[in-house]
Amino acid sequence: MKRASTGYRFLHTALDDRTRIIYSEIHSNEQAITAVGFWNRANEFFNQLGITVERVITDNGSCYRSKLWRTTLEDLGTTPKFTRPNRPQTNGKAE
Repeated sequence: MKRASTGYRFLHTALDDRTRIIYSEIHSNEQAITAVGFWNRANEFFNQLGITVERVITDNGSCYRSKLWRTTLEDLGTTPKFTRPNRPQTNGKAE
């Protein structure tokens, strides 16, 4: 009898550093197209609350290093920034 393998789910989270308001979604992958779709919805959520996003700090995952991610943020007038590797203090609020 073949056993079913356990799958993974990925929590995508955006946190406004000033207000501590959080927007999260659960997805089945961490691909660039998924991250960009998530970011577009998160950015709209924050905009509806009157929050203008100026910078986005992410880990160094490949989806955040992609050209699609970078151009999406640039089109929105948002500056992408990255955490230092192996430095959980930088990303601690979302962790």
